Amino acid sequence: MPGRRQPAQAPRPCAAHALAAVLLALAALPTLASAQPIPPYRDAARPTDERVRDLIGRMTLEEKFWQLFMIPGSLDDPSHDYANGVFGLQIPPVAGNADGSAPA
Repeated sequence: MPGRRQPAQAPRPCAAHALAAVLLALAALPTLASAQPIPPYRDAARPTDERVRDLIGRMTLEEKFWQLFMIPGSLDDPSHDYANGVFGLQIPPVAGNADGSAPA
Protein backbone atom coordinates (compact mmCIF):
# COMPACT_ATOMS: atom_id res chain seq x y z
CA MET A 1 0.00 0.00 0.00
CA PRO A 2 1.43 3.33 -1.01
CA GLY A 3 0.23 5.32 2.04
CA ARG A 4 1.38 2.80 4.61
CA ARG A 5 4.56 3.59 6.56
CA GLN A 6 7.20 0.98 7.08
CA PRO A 7 8.01 0.22 10.74
CA ALA A 8 11.22 1.83 11.87
CA GLN A 9 14.12 -0.58 12.05
CA ALA A 10 16.48 -0.53 14.99
CA PRO A 11 19.86 0.90 14.06
CA ARG A 12 22.48 -1.78 13.50
CA PRO A 13 25.54 -1.54 15.70
CA CYS A 14 28.63 -0.67 13.76
CA ALA A 15 32.11 -2.00 14.34
CA ALA A 16 33.20 1.28 15.93
CA HIS A 17 30.49 1.01 18.58
CA ALA A 18 31.40 -2.61 19.28
CA LEU A 19 35.08 -1.71 19.58
CA ALA A 20 34.25 1.17 21.92
CA ALA A 21 32.20 -1.16 24.12
CA VAL A 22 35.03 -3.69 24.30
CA LEU A 23 37.60 -1.02 25.14
CA LEU A 24 35.33 0.41 27.84
CA ALA A 25 34.87 -3.06 29.35
CA LEU A 26 38.64 -3.67 29.32
CA ALA A 27 39.28 -0.31 30.94
CA ALA A 28 36.88 -1.22 33.76
CA LEU A 29 38.59 -4.56 34.53
CA PRO A 30 41.33 -3.14 36.81
CA THR A 31 38.66 -1.34 38.83
CA LEU A 32 36.61 -4.50 39.16
CA ALA A 33 39.66 -6.57 40.04
CA SER A 34 40.78 -4.17 42.75
CA ALA A 35 37.37 -4.42 44.39
CA GLN A 36 38.02 -8.09 45.21
CA PRO A 37 39.65 -8.76 48.57
CA ILE A 38 43.29 -9.82 48.63
CA PRO A 39 43.68 -13.51 49.58
CA PRO A 40 45.25 -13.85 53.05
CA TYR A 41 48.35 -15.62 51.69
CA ARG A 42 49.16 -12.52 49.58
CA ASP A 43 48.57 -9.99 52.36
CA ALA A 44 51.99 -9.10 53.79
CA ALA A 45 50.33 -7.36 56.76
CA ARG A 46 49.04 -10.70 58.10
CA PRO A 47 51.15 -13.00 60.30
CA THR A 48 53.29 -15.51 58.41
CA ASP A 49 51.70 -18.59 60.02
CA GLU A 50 48.24 -17.39 58.94
CA ARG A 51 49.46 -16.77 55.39
CA VAL A 52 51.09 -20.21 55.20
CA ARG A 53 47.96 -21.97 56.52
CA ASP A 54 45.84 -20.15 53.95
CA LEU A 55 48.15 -21.01 51.05
CA ILE A 56 48.55 -24.67 52.05
CA GLY A 57 44.77 -24.91 52.33
CA ARG A 58 44.38 -23.66 48.75
CA MET A 59 46.99 -26.00 47.25
CA THR A 60 46.09 -29.35 45.73
CA LEU A 61 47.81 -32.53 46.88
CA GLU A 62 49.74 -32.58 43.59
CA GLU A 63 50.97 -28.99 44.08
CA LYS A 64 52.14 -29.87 47.60
CA PHE A 65 54.00 -32.94 46.27
CA TRP A 66 55.85 -30.96 43.61
CA GLN A 67 56.83 -28.30 46.14
CA LEU A 68 58.51 -31.03 48.20
CA PHE A 69 60.06 -32.76 45.17
CA MET A 70 61.80 -29.74 43.66
CA ILE A 71 65.26 -30.70 42.40
CA PRO A 72 67.92 -27.98 42.48
CA GLY A 73 69.93 -27.14 39.42
CA SER A 74 69.32 -27.39 35.71
CA LEU A 75 69.08 -30.48 33.53
CA ASP A 76 70.69 -28.43 30.73
CA ASP A 77 73.85 -27.85 32.79
CA PRO A 78 76.27 -30.82 32.66
CA SER A 79 77.69 -29.88 36.08
CA HIS A 80 74.30 -30.82 37.60
CA ASP A 81 74.52 -34.51 36.71
CA TYR A 82 73.30 -35.92 40.07
CA ALA A 83 75.72 -38.85 39.77
CA ASN A 84 76.28 -38.49 43.52
CA GLY A 85 72.61 -38.23 44.43
CA VAL A 86 69.83 -35.75 43.85
CA PHE A 87 71.12 -33.26 46.41
CA GLY A 88 74.82 -33.54 45.62
CA LEU A 89 77.48 -35.67 47.28
CA GLN A 90 75.84 -37.98 49.81
CA ILE A 91 77.66 -38.51 53.09
CA PRO A 92 77.84 -42.17 54.15
CA PRO A 93 75.88 -42.95 57.33
CA VAL A 94 78.94 -44.54 59.01
CA ALA A 95 82.07 -42.51 59.60
CA GLY A 96 84.76 -43.64 57.23
CA ASN A 97 86.01 -43.15 53.72
CA ALA A 98 83.78 -41.85 50.96
CA ASP A 99 83.50 -45.38 49.50
CA GLY A 100 82.17 -46.70 52.85
CA SER A 101 85.37 -48.56 53.85
CA ALA A 102 86.85 -48.16 57.31
CA PRO A 103 89.51 -45.49 57.75
CA ALA A 104 93.13 -46.70 57.63
